[in-house]
Amino acid sequence: MQGNTLPNTRSLRLLGLTFDHKLNWKEHIKKLKATSSKKLNIIKSVCHFKWGADRKTLLILYNSLIQSTLDYGSIIYSLTNQNTLKTLNIVQNAGIRMSIGAFKSSPVDSMMCEAHCLPFYIRQKYLITKFAAKKMSTPQTGIIRTISNPYHEHLLKPLYIKLHDILEEISFNISNIKPKETFSTIPPWNTNHIEANTELIKFNKHDTLHSLIINTFYEIINTEFKNYYHVYTDASKTTYETGFAITHRDENSLHKLDPFFSIYTAETFAILETTLTALSSNHDKVLIISDSMSAVTSIANVHTKCNLAQSIQNVIHSTDKSIKLMWVPSHIGIPGNELSDELAMKAASSPDTKIYPHVTYDDAIRALKSKLYSLWQNQWEKQTNQNNKFRHIKPSTIKWPDPPVKLTRHEETMVTRVRIGHTRIIHSYLMRKELKPMCETCNSELTVHHIFLECPIYQNARTKSNINTTSLKDALGPGQEKNITNFIKMAHLTTNI
Repeated sequence: MQGNTLPNTRSLRLLGLTFDHKLNWKEHIKKLKATSSKKLNIIKSVCHFKWGADRKTLLILYNSLIQSTLDYGSIIYSLTNQNTLKTLNIVQNAGIRMSIGAFKSSPVDSMMCEAHCLPFYIRQKYLITKFAAKKMSTPQTGIIRTISNPYHEHLLKPLYIKLHDILEEISFNISNIKPKETFSTIPPWNTNHIEANTELIKFNKHDTLHSLIINTFYEIINTEFKNYYHVYTDASKTTYETGFAITHRDENSLHKLDPFFSIYTAETFAILETTLTALSSNHDKVLIISDSMSAVTSIANVHTKCNLAQSIQNVIHSTDKSIKLMWVPSHIGIPGNELSDELAMKAASSPDTKIYPHVTYDDAIRALKSKLYSLWQNQWEKQTNQNNKFRHIKPSTIKWPDPPVKLTRHEETMVTRVRIGHTRIIHSYLMRKELKPMCETCNSELTVHHIFLECPIYQNARTKSNINTTSLKDALGPGQEKNITNFIKMAHLTTNI
């Protein structure tokens, strides 16, 4: 170029990613591992099992320094083969082990469950699906074709194939994500505020006669909205069912939503559907009556960050019709609201109700998290108690509550190690290449179960520290942290844990 010979290189670093001549990402992963390993030294310098920083602080450090580094660009470099990716597991495992103070021989699955940290391969699945969901919600970016159209088969699966393998594994669909609303062309200072009547909020329905509230409701209707066509909306949600209903003088409309929808989203979708229907109706003045204060106030707020509320605002501002909102308290006997509530429950429970075709990005992400945590739970349940002692104590991957009392770093480390079942006194033989340790008193294999529940030499310590000897799950479960540390100290095992 211009008389200069361009050098031939086998790799190129661009925007933090190292592209190699084969596009197999081995060079990038090699550098990523080296960079992350250096950052591990920061955690190592403050994670001493006796005087180090507390577990919560160390996990924050890990997420800030290591996890964020591994996450960057992972939707691209994760397309390489799994054997290459496994080299990064070493970095994650080391960071988690130092953060929670686990013993060197601790099983990886147990450490991840104890720290409530998604395993590396599931974390990557979450990032890929989250990226795809975001792009489906913003089709104007153009990258949507990359994740929607199939490419040819290849040794390194392109993003489309890997994404759809993941979606098929968790039985999830992202094609119906509602595109995010683009910014309105009307500046806020020229936008007419959407009128939302919330006068009835001054009444507390629990200590006010319902007849008084109903009379006030009709006074407002007859004075401020006399010539308006009234439409009532409501939503219903249970653990496994979600739906919304729209009722007015002409007809009723029922819609079923996916169970992962929030009640706020269902209420807002009901109002959105009503505004769209109002555009094609013969009525020039429409009053939408809802018992969802959060939905009504969000729509009325010109600075709302809710994309659904912005969609409703744009629909209302795009028409010359007068569309207004009103909030009413639920279950006080207003006929239209009671009917919409009944129909919403019917919409959610009836198998014949038509499925609403859209889902919001926020609800999709919430559902993806739930699906992938369920995938993690399924993998955790496949662990056998013989190979994974922690599985018997903690059958679920759900995060345990924080200890009711403040623990020192040394106490946190002791609790973590006995729960996982790998301690210095029991598993140091692996590093020393010796035989398994045996209890000198009972002549049986030395385990956490034997020390905490069986060995008679520690009976006095068990009694004084209130150890629940029913099962190891009861002895080492949540809320027992102080009893565990007291037992270890009374049994003079502090230096052996």
